[in-house]
Amino acid sequence: MRHFEIPKLLRQQLGNGYIALWGTASGIDLRNYMAEFNLGVETDVFKKIFKQATSVKFRPLVIDFKTKDPTWRFRAGLTLALGPPSDAAEEEVDVESKLAQSL
Repeated sequence: MRHFEIPKLLRQQLGNGYIALWGTASGIDLRNYMAEFNLGVETDVFKKIFKQATSVKFRPLVIDFKTKDPTWRFRAGLTLALGPPSDAAEEEVDVESKLAQSL
């Protein structure tokens, strides 16, 4: 993949250690992000994580490249950890109930 296939804004975000992906990304975009950023999850798992995180309008999937805790690698917004990718692969995570529990 050529580096210019990923928008400059996303490449700049990576310098901060975080990337925010919004619900408007297409399947092709998601595959490109996976290839470019080496997320360490299978395509179908990443798509589920993305769908769960962005199920609420104006809430992005945030990917944290700085954390050493796999629970916080993928987040719905800034504060709701989606857990390790294996959790998302086994079953749908009820993002709204996790958010209610954290409040």
